[in-house]
Amino acid sequence: MTKEEMTELEEQVVQAVKHGDFEMAESMPTMRVKKALLDSAREADREVRVSAAAFLLYLCGQASEPFDWSQRPFFLLFGDYDPKVVQSAWDHLRKRTGL
Repeated sequence: MTKEEMTELEEQVVQAVKHGDFEMAESMPTMRVKKALLDSAREADREVRVSAAAFLLYLCGQASEPFDWSQRPFFLLFGDYDPKVVQSAWDHLRKRTGL
């Protein structure tokens, strides 16, 4: 695959992530894809935010599966209605992932 094709594929994965489809992200855990997940964990709708946070920790090697149930209480903070709670969880996620 050429560099141009890889860049195009990465863009498709980033766009998919922005729409809540994380399936392809596992096969392309680039920094750009991880940052798209991080952004989705703060900016998407409640359900997508929860899943994006969970999947990002998985891609960063800090969760044993795409939705590590042992970390569920942390993930659920991303679904909170209070923007301050979501922002605090997002700040913690950013620090944990180094992004």
